[in-house]
Amino acid sequence: MPVLGQSVLLRGVNDSAAALEALFRAMLAARVKPYYLHQLDPAPGTARFAVPIEEGRRLVATLRGRVTGLAWPTYVLDIPGGHGKVPIGPEYLDGDAVRDPWGEAHAL
Repeated sequence: MPVLGQSVLLRGVNDSAAALEALFRAMLAARVKPYYLHQLDPAPGTARFAVPIEEGRRLVATLRGRVTGLAWPTYVLDIPGGHGKVPIGPEYLDGDAVRDPWGEAHAL
């Protein structure tokens, strides 16, 4: 039976590449596919756990070179007001170049 896992990116809890790598590897070892990594929804009392989206995007990008694709979830934002989830993960295409997981540009 497939099991998919969802996590929330939280300041001071899992906001480092090492923490996320360990989490996602442990999930795979338990036969749980890391499916979504959620941007924290703004709610009263949660501001101290918020990681800015651009920081989250950079963090998730570092995982591309560290874990297998099976352990790489989709980084998503749940749009306020019930408008659904959208991917906000890192972009690798930059004009006529593509950036590798370490940020270096390569011609297409």
